[in-house]
Amino acid sequence: MPVLAVLVVAAFLIAALPAGATVSRGSRANPYPLRTNVLLPKGHGWKLRVNKSVPNGTQMVLAASQHNFPPPTGEQYYVINLTMTYTGKGTDSPFSAFELSTVGRTGLTYTTVNDDCGTPPKAPEDFKKVFTGRKLSGNVCFRVRQQDAKGLLLKVVPSSSKTRLFFRLG
Repeated sequence: MPVLAVLVVAAFLIAALPAGATVSRGSRANPYPLRTNVLLPKGHGWKLRVNKSVPNGTQMVLAASQHNFPPPTGEQYYVINLTMTYTGKGTDSPFSAFELSTVGRTGLTYTTVNDDCGTPPKAPEDFKKVFTGRKLSGNVCFRVRQQDAKGLLLKVVPSSSKTRLFFRLG
């Protein structure tokens, strides 16, 4: 979508809001900024923080494992470094608490099931259980269209919730 069209749509949406209305923090229109710890609603006590991202992490991913393959022409690997902190009771696994995907400027959603990169460098241990107060950090990766890499947002959906939270990646 051309930049001008995006600006026109954004201006229209803002103008359509009632006077005094604000766009909620963590929404697609007002995503959380980098390095913001966010307690996930119905996320079983998990906090999520996006530390940094590497929009074109293709070479990083290919160097991480000989089993990773180059993305198709017109696509690239987008690496996101996250920290997940558990503040609940007992032990829990972050990947049982929420689902991650990304959303591009074109409106496409990229999932870890359909748009994965293989094994990214320093991937978090899937389904590792941690005690309260402990953190897990690592990289997740999505195969995205090159035109969606700029402005890509991380979308988090806590389990048992219809809430969708968005995080800015750059």
